[in-house]
Amino acid sequence: MIDVSIASSIAPLVSKAANQGDPCATRILEKAGYELGIMAITVSNRLRLCGEKHMVGCVGSVFKSETVIDSFRRTVEKELKNVKIKGPYVGTTPIIAPAIMAYKRMNPKISEKFLEALEKRVTQCLEKRRKG
Repeated sequence: MIDVSIASSIAPLVSKAANQGDPCATRILEKAGYELGIMAITVSNRLRLCGEKHMVGCVGSVFKSETVIDSFRRTVEKELKNVKIKGPYVGTTPIIAPAIMAYKRMNPKISEKFLEALEKRVTQCLEKRRKG
């Protein structure tokens, strides 16, 4: 098993190589996006959300890579027709997405516009607090 800290430390190098046209690095990132997409589909299936309109959040620095995001999006959208993919959420914002998703689930009549404004405001508050 690969140590997560080692994998995450080389990820920027793989991303840089892919951006410079390295086909092996590109395949690694495409495979990562595909595998993450399969995980999102599995979670949606287990939560019985497949037929419902719902949101999937791209959380974590791996989603800084456009190659990963594109592969993830293709994989998820192929299987989940009513999905809205949000993100990437990096830094303090990953904690916001699940809270907003739960809030939307409890209050289905709330508009997307309201939720987007709420997400933006909470993110601003967290960033301001983080900066001290």
